[in-house]
Amino acid sequence: MTTVVLFTLWWLGAVTLASCVPRLHRRSLALRLHPYQPGGARRADADVSSVPPGLRHQLRALLVAAGESSASFATLTSAGGRETVDERLRLVRSPLDGAAFRVRQVGTCFAALLVAGALLPLSGLPPAVAVVAIIGAPVACFVAWEQHLSAVAAAHRRGIVAELPVVAEHLALLLASGWSLAGAIDRIGQRAHGLVAAELRSVTARIHHGLATTNALAEWAASSRVDELDRLVRVLSLDNAGTDTSALVSAEASLLRDEAHRRLIEDLERRAQQVWIPVTVAALVPGTALLAVPFVDALSTFAH
Repeated sequence: MTTVVLFTLWWLGAVTLASCVPRLHRRSLALRLHPYQPGGARRADADVSSVPPGLRHQLRALLVAAGESSASFATLTSAGGRETVDERLRLVRSPLDGAAFRVRQVGTCFAALLVAGALLPLSGLPPAVAVVAIIGAPVACFVAWEQHLSAVAAAHRRGIVAELPVVAEHLALLLASGWSLAGAIDRIGQRAHGLVAAELRSVTARIHHGLATTNALAEWAASSRVDELDRLVRVLSLDNAGTDTSALVSAEASLLRDEAHRRLIEDLERRAQQVWIPVTVAALVPGTALLAVPFVDALSTFAH
């Protein structure tokens, strides 16, 4: 164990020293152009400050490949989704990219392995149990990272679904008042608050960079992967077809409102049913104990 720790520390030190060589930590073209993308300045600064450039370039391919391969195991255990880590990070607008996330994830797993390897041999547990615990510590840490990111992405999608009916109604009102689709999106993004407003500000930034309004909305829907949003974007894409888009958006907003109401009713019914679980258990346990008395008495009678 000592040899493994010393070799790991030597390897990390060698990689850190190699990062001081300019030829080994030259930033790629994608990283140099990233600050000029919408919201790219904040992410680029966070990437450079969170992980040393040389170390990140040395470990990028290894950690991303190992992490995505290990994520297939997390998918089987329902800890991760079918989406890549970059897709989930873009969905939640995280300042990290996939390589920085994998660096932190693998670093935490490695720390858990070192702590488990140092403490468990001193605990007096059987060797088989200690080996299983040492192997399980980094695996549990990896699954916890995947579960957390998937939970944050799922909460982000639920927030979009919850805010979408109000935003759709606001869009319908603005379009009926004579606003253009791009102008209505810009106004809602500037005046409103919440997840959808932040996403609409990103859509407006993409439009200002020269992307067509419908293409920017389709890009947002493709990255979010929300069925309700995809349906609303398909309705908004009819704006250039000369149809009465405001009426269609208003009808879609009513449908979204009805679906939200149905989900609320289902949630209330589910919670009402869950209330009876402790009541049922509290009633069955004493009843079972009382039934055990004549059952034991009958067994003793037949025994004699």
